[in-house]
Amino acid sequence: MRTLALASGRSPEGSWKDPAQGGWTLLGAVALLDPPRPGVREAIQRCLAAGIRMQMITGDHPRTAAAIARQLGFLAPGDAVVTHGQWKAASPTERRHLAATTKVFARVHPEDKLQLVETLQQQGEIVAMTGDGVNDAPALRRADIGVAMGRSGSDVAREAAAMVLSDDHFAHIVDAVAEGRRVYANIRKTLQFMLPTSFAQGLVVLLAVLLDTEMPITPLQILWVNTLTASTMALVFAFMGSDPRLMEQAPRPPREGLIPPALWRRMAVFTVLMVAIVFLIFHYDRHSLAQARTLAVDALMTMEAALLIALYGRPRQDRGDAAAGLALLLCLVSQYLFGALPGLQRLFATSNPDGADLPILLGAGILSYGVARILWGADPRAVAASGKEASQKAGGKAP
Repeated sequence: MRTLALASGRSPEGSWKDPAQGGWTLLGAVALLDPPRPGVREAIQRCLAAGIRMQMITGDHPRTAAAIARQLGFLAPGDAVVTHGQWKAASPTERRHLAATTKVFARVHPEDKLQLVETLQQQGEIVAMTGDGVNDAPALRRADIGVAMGRSGSDVAREAAAMVLSDDHFAHIVDAVAEGRRVYANIRKTLQFMLPTSFAQGLVVLLAVLLDTEMPITPLQILWVNTLTASTMALVFAFMGSDPRLMEQAPRPPREGLIPPALWRRMAVFTVLMVAIVFLIFHYDRHSLAQARTLAVDALMTMEAALLIALYGRPRQDRGDAAAGLALLLCLVSQYLFGALPGLQRLFATSNPDGADLPILLGAGILSYGVARILWGADPRAVAASGKEASQKAGGKAP
């Protein structure tokens, strides 16, 4: 706390600066505290749970900085506070150690902030820096993500930053990280759905040409499947809410691709399964050519629906659940009309649905769902983030 002593009295002119001359009556002391905003402690705990390492860099007294850090819950009793003098006297090797282990820096100078950001980046870290003053501008500019305060921040800091907080609330940075993770995870899920289904459709035609046999699905029928999938099931992941445990997962390695090798292998296995089932169903000998192709298309759509359900996981009680239900219902109705309407029968060379084929379709869907759950794990949402071991091997963290 900042402590001020208050006194009153009469004093000859010119002697106000020397209280030792007497004539003063002590009224008391006032202690001033600038506490953290409500919600900041909880936001920092979310960061720590998400694998984001927090550091406080301030010009305040070391004891003041330590007290605030302890209130925020990320400074243990035995942790040291590094000052400008210690940082300036440290060698490059010692600075790398301090940057990697120290949680609170106090009495820092503007150049210390810039050097700290550069030291962290040299160690492979992705650095987000917050600030509001002119002296923060160099570090804000140098950081991977500079965050300036929109209300209390200077114009120079706002110009140097990549992101500006309109209300100066730190918790909104954490909300931005969570939203970024949600969007990234949903994009990855969309690709995991679209790529196997698209590859399977193309491979069915390619293998039929290479084997010089009847096509299980004609190009026009593939166009139907592709159009229906892209306009319904592929859009479900855009409406999915955030996984409640998304901010408890380790950060992904910065150099990891959008589709890492492990996911490519999973998608390849599922693609082969879809192609194999389509060929097996098509060559089921008790159907005519039109019936066989209709059943093959129905089986392909059934397997795509099974993959969607497996990737989506448990219901989330948000608009994503409604989007998934509506998409599956539209696909079911459209696929029924695909074989039942005379106009569509003539256009796509299909035949009326046969109730005896329902067990075949159910079998294909159940098998596909089971294989997808095995490939993507009991909780397929976990593939949105990589494990801690992979992150450490990559040498850094991403927000």
